[in-house]
Amino acid sequence: MDLLWADFPKFFTQKANGSFCQSSDGLRGKRFKTVHSQGVVAKVQWVPVENDEGYTGIYETGSDTVVLRLSETANLSAESKGLTPSLALKFLVDNYRS
Repeated sequence: MDLLWADFPKFFTQKANGSFCQSSDGLRGKRFKTVHSQGVVAKVQWVPVENDEGYTGIYETGSDTVVLRLSETANLSAESKGLTPSLALKFLVDNYRS
């Protein structure tokens, strides 16, 4: 069995907070994308369910400027037992930081 860190060396060595502590949608200069590195995107709409209570803001009003991304959570290798899919929604709004 090959060692996971041999195939994905940056997975264990780069700081994890680089993905979360920034105000841009772009990946910083020399940062490697080690997880969720393969995926597909689509433009979708968020349509709230009528008479649903508890949602506020954009979740309550809906939006037609939403990007949906489906990606693979785990790093796939020859020994992978299957897929672990992930879903993310990005609501595009004006006049606010990412």
